Amino acid sequence: MRVITTKDIQGIAIAEGAHRDGHEWQIVAVFDRVNIRGGQSQFLPTGGGDPFFAHTLQPGEVVCNEDAQMWHNATDFAPVDPVQQGHRDIFIVATNRWHKRRYGEDFDQASMHNGVSNWQADRPAEVAEIVEAS
Repeated sequence: MRVITTKDIQGIAIAEGAHRDGHEWQIVAVFDRVNIRGGQSQFLPTGGGDPFFAHTLQPGEVVCNEDAQMWHNATDFAPVDPVQQGHRDIFIVATNRWHKRRYGEDFDQASMHNGVSNWQADRPAEVAEIVEAS
């Protein structure tokens, strides 16, 4: 995900502010920061309050959090040199264990039935494992 900022565009890191996403675990990796100040990653007590973790991740740095245990946020950012555009590139992974999957059985069945690949032909062992677990 790339968020840009200019003298006219604020780099809004997280539009909704401090929040939880409903997944078990989340990983945020920063790949690039160019001409920006701000963008601090924060973990806060559930329900709000002062951050107990606050760090401006640099390229190559990663944070991981257990979503149910805390809120997360990132502060907005702006260009250091307002004549030049700035940006931050991040990669986000949100995951749940299979038995706590987010979308449920109806979604899984529709995905297998209407998915872009033919799961029955392409991955018969995986389909059999999913059916047996149901």
